[in-house]
Amino acid sequence: MHIDAQGKLLVAPPGMPDPRFAKTVVFIWKHDVSGASGVIINKRCQRPTFEHVCQEGGIKLKPGVNPPVYYGGPVLNNVVGVLHSTEYRLASTNTLIEGTVGFTLDSKILEDVARGGGPLNRMITLGMAQLEQFTVGGGDRTPTHTGHELVAVGLRRETGVRTVGRLQTR
Repeated sequence: MHIDAQGKLLVAPPGMPDPRFAKTVVFIWKHDVSGASGVIINKRCQRPTFEHVCQEGGIKLKPGVNPPVYYGGPVLNNVVGVLHSTEYRLASTNTLIEGTVGFTLDSKILEDVARGGGPLNRMITLGMAQLEQFTVGGGDRTPTHTGHELVAVGLRRETGVRTVGRLQTR
């Protein structure tokens, strides 16, 4: 069964054999014939901090601004993206979930955040997750969202997710 996973959450099943994806929740921001791209949204980085990201990118940082940075995945681990609410948009923003969530890969959003602006709700991610042959089994595992906050439906105490796709790193 093929579904459109764009804008959905993928929850790693118990016993995920790849340790990079064990106990992860991946937000799928792109899903088309070439595969799917997403970011892990539940693994906060100790390093680099937003200050480090700005230093590396030559972005001036306003004192006191230091939002958390999340490990987005093992692919393109030098790419910084922002998952965010859509009252803030750039021409390059991928708009998802009926226009309520955006994902932007543009240094302009980082500059705006560094100045204390940018989107009201945001998650800064470093790296991505690439997926192939994406299928979902078990209707009770359907991800959901509420407003600007993303909420993953928790795994039930039964035997976990049947099929969530194959995580593919390149």
